[in-house]
Amino acid sequence: MSVPWILPIKPRWAKLIYSGEKTLELRRWVPKRFVYAPDVAFRVLLYETRPVQAITGQCMMTADECIDCYAVTDHPLRLACLSREEFHDYTEGAEFLWGLSVTDPERFEQPQTLAEHGLKRPPQSWVRSRKEGTP
Repeated sequence: MSVPWILPIKPRWAKLIYSGEKTLELRRWVPKRFVYAPDVAFRVLLYETRPVQAITGQCMMTADECIDCYAVTDHPLRLACLSREEFHDYTEGAEFLWGLSVTDPERFEQPQTLAEHGLKRPPQSWVRSRKEGTP
């Protein structure tokens, strides 16, 4: 089993992923492995930021598309559960975003700590777990 990625995410977005409503995650930056293997789904652990501060579940993500910030349509915004205003606030200064398809969301019965994955502080962006075969 491969070592999963850990993605910090606000509790609001994690809840929408677990419910199945949010099926597209938009990010300014993704690890190169996602870009060089666009048809490969990577296992991602969701680290919910304040006030939760725990890894609460996981999903699979695939880097499906590069989205032009100046020509975005309503379709990806609906999949990402974003209003146009939220999208513009997030993309200020960016020319494009990566659209990651989200599948197989699963909330853990018991949240996991960062220490269980070999991390000492909350990640600011993507980071690899240091624990193979999680959850």
